[in-house]
Amino acid sequence: MPALATHAIDFRTASYAGENTTAGPSGNADGGPQTADRTREGHFDVFEMGEVTGNQHGSADAIAAGDCAAIASAWSGGGYWRADAGADLTPPTGGVYGAEYVIDVARGTMFGVDALAIDGFRSAILHTAPGAAAPDLDSASAQANGRYAAQVAVDGALRTLEYADPVDAVSALFMATTLEGSYARSPALGARTDWIVTAPTKRWYVDPARVGDLAKAPFETSFVHSYTSGQMTSGGVVTERWASSYPYACTTVGAVGHARDGSAVPLAAVNSGGGADAAGRAANPALTPCLETSVLTFETSAGAGDIELPVSATGSCLTNATDPGAHVSRNFSGIELLPEAGSVSIDLAHDMTGAAVPSRALAAAANGDVLAGLPVLAFATTTWVNGNAAGVLANYGASAAVRSRVACTNAGGPCR
Repeated sequence: MPALATHAIDFRTASYAGENTTAGPSGNADGGPQTADRTREGHFDVFEMGEVTGNQHGSADAIAAGDCAAIASAWSGGGYWRADAGADLTPPTGGVYGAEYVIDVARGTMFGVDALAIDGFRSAILHTAPGAAAPDLDSASAQANGRYAAQVAVDGALRTLEYADPVDAVSALFMATTLEGSYARSPALGARTDWIVTAPTKRWYVDPARVGDLAKAPFETSFVHSYTSGQMTSGGVVTERWASSYPYACTTVGAVGHARDGSAVPLAAVNSGGGADAAGRAANPALTPCLETSVLTFETSAGAGDIELPVSATGSCLTNATDPGAHVSRNFSGIELLPEAGSVSIDLAHDMTGAAVPSRALAAAANGDVLAGLPVLAFATTTWVNGNAAGVLANYGASAAVRSRVACTNAGGPCR
């Protein structure tokens, strides 16, 4: 495929354009930033809209020759794809794959990650003009019975689950009850780790333009609400609160770290259980996924007022601490207690007391199966930045999978 530099298309802002007012967002606005800067971090989806197999209009010849101008002109005024979007195309057959690489020139690091593909997503041509909203993850092809099927691995066995909503079928593929992975946070080695946690279908459940003010399960909070994760109290008086004036759709999670010897470190801020906040524990702000692409951090630095702020291994602006309205702050998060290397397990289906959160489950499939947790996928990236070490540049980067497990129930018991 030729480079896109000469025919590049700017990222669009239409999906969150509108007006943020005190009465609430209008249009597609969601209370968040509205400039194109918002597109600098996140994730992207690639769709196979069809395969160019015909040459009646010269499409196959143009692609073989790398003639991007000819392909672009097909969508211009009078172009043949404007008249017939399916010209020279046959339905998609799958097989799309890819990888991405993130390079930090200033720090001299790079990491890469494989793309995740959905097999059998669509069986018919859906060819749209550049910049169109479709196709998207709600564009899957239905079966003959009108339902959308997903094959999900549960306890080592594949289960075929059918849904009335195509987005639920896609979400089923990504459902995770727990996330488990490793980290490194050694100042002596210049080591830092970020977990990049992506919820590809989250907008269908939390975007006010799609669902209104109330989120749909498996998410709990719509994106129109500002975020307060928790607070610390002493004798019923709030002494510290971590919050954001920016709207987020956050999920309070439980997390436990493990050192290399297996010893456990609960990762949650603890309060006195006073009247202002009866809960004995609250979420860990650094490990709270709030966006469709969230960056969870394992390192902190001292901020103003002796608070601890997340430090990103990748220099991300998607950590909670970079909210321009109000920094997330806390005096103690538990992250500081983690050893220099180990593993972390995040529970996406239970609260800090271990009680199941009923709303954190996908709508039941046609056979009654219910998947618990959230539709997310994740990977870890670690950088080691030591600069000049004995005359040798000693900066490195690597990535690794964050593994997930999903729990399935049916009629009150485990899926069989």
